[in-house]
Amino acid sequence: MQQFFSKNKPSHCGHHNIGWFERLLLALFQKCHCGCPPMNLFQIILFIIFGKCVQHKKNNKKTKVAYIGNYKSSCGVSTYNTELIEQLKNFCELKVFAEYESGQLNSNFVERCWERSDLFKKELIDKVLEFDPDIIHISHEYGIFPKAYAFTCLISIFKSYGYPVIATMHSVYEHLDKTVSEVAPNYLIVHTEEAKQCLIRKGLDANKIFVVLHGTECPENGELLPDLYNTWQNNHTIYHPGFLFYYKGHLIMLDVVHKLKSKYPDVHYIIQGSENPRNQQEHDYYYQEIVEKIRLLDLEHNVTLHRGFIDKRLMLNTIRTVKVCVLPYTPHVEHDVYAASGIGRIVVTTETPLVTSKAHIFDDLAHIVKQADTINEFVEDVSEIFESNKEKEIQNKLKSDFLKIINWKHTAKVTSELYEKIEDIFYV
Repeated sequence: MQQFFSKNKPSHCGHHNIGWFERLLLALFQKCHCGCPPMNLFQIILFIIFGKCVQHKKNNKKTKVAYIGNYKSSCGVSTYNTELIEQLKNFCELKVFAEYESGQLNSNFVERCWERSDLFKKELIDKVLEFDPDIIHISHEYGIFPKAYAFTCLISIFKSYGYPVIATMHSVYEHLDKTVSEVAPNYLIVHTEEAKQCLIRKGLDANKIFVVLHGTECPENGELLPDLYNTWQNNHTIYHPGFLFYYKGHLIMLDVVHKLKSKYPDVHYIIQGSENPRNQQEHDYYYQEIVEKIRLLDLEHNVTLHRGFIDKRLMLNTIRTVKVCVLPYTPHVEHDVYAASGIGRIVVTTETPLVTSKAHIFDDLAHIVKQADTINEFVEDVSEIFESNKEKEIQNKLKSDFLKIINWKHTAKVTSELYEKIEDIFYV
C-alpha cells in the first residue's frame, strides 16, 4: 500500500526523509537533527521503524493535532466540530482536515480534502502525513463514515505510520456489528457514561474509552439567556427544533397538540425542520406526512411548519419567545443511541423549560429537564408548564449548574488534556 502515498513524507523533525540505515546511524550515535536529548532503547526502536523523534514531540510546547471531520455544514456533528475547534485552537496546534462542502474554501487551518463517498481517501491521507501530527483525532458518525471497511482501513494506514488515533464516537449503539468500527482507533471519546458502559458491555477496553461531555456555547458562570418579548401574544406556544427525520417525533407531537387543543384552543406548535441536501428525499417524504397529519387532525391553525437549516442565533431567538420546547425523539429497542443532544444543549442555555423523551440521547439531561414516555405524559408535562412557572424555576437552577461544566472552553480544555495524556502513554 506504500505505493499509493507520497514517497517523501515531510516531518517537522526531518527524519521521514532519510532511510532506515541513516536513522540507525543517528540512533546509535544518539544524534538528532533537532538537538533533542538522548533516546532510550524503546525510543530508538520507534525512531528506526517510523522515523519519529519522540523526544522532539515531547519538547513541543503544544500538541500537534490533525482533526478529521465535517466542518461548517448543515449537520449536528459539523456544528459540534466547528464549536469545539474554535476553542481547541487555544490549547493545541490544530489543523482541520474537512470534508468538501459547497461554497466553503480552505483557510490557514482548514484543508478540505475528502468526500464521505470516497472509499480510499488518498488526498486526505497525503495531507495528514504531510502535516505530521502528534495525534490524529477523527470525529466519527455512521452517516459520515457509512462503510466500516473504509473507516478501519483509514485508521490502519495512519497507525502503520506510528500515529495514535482517537475517534469521537458521537453515536454508540448496542449493535454488536458496530464493534468492527469501534475497535479500530487506539482510543475512543464518548459523550456520556452510559455510552462508555455500552462499549464495555460489548467487550471494549475501559481504559481506552474516555467520557468528554458534549459542550455548548454559554457563559462560563452558567448564566442563562433570559426570555424575549412574547411576540406570539400567546401563552401556549411549543417549539420543536431539529432535523426532519422520523425519529425526531413530530408525528407523535401532533397527537399531543391535538389533545392539548381541547383545553387550550390557541395552543401553537412551531416546528423548525432543518434539512441537509444529502438527505433531501427523506426530508421531502416526511414533510408531506406531517402536512397530511396536520390536515387530518384539523390543526392547520395551530401549527407553524418551517423548513430549512437556520443559524443557531435565529433558533435561540425563537426558543426564548416560547413557553416550552419539546424534543420527543422516539426510542427504539434496536436503534436507540447513546449520545448527547446538541439541540438539547442549546435549549438549556435559556430560561425556556424543556420536555424530552426518555431516549438515551437525553441521558445526561435526565436530572435537569422533564421527560415523558407517552403522548399522555407529554400532554401532562406541557400542561403543567403552561399553568405554572414552578417547573421553569426548578429547571433554571439545575441548568445553570450544568452549564458551568459543559461550556465549549471547558470541553476543549478536557479534550486537550486528554491529548497530553495519550501523548504521555504513546510516546514513552
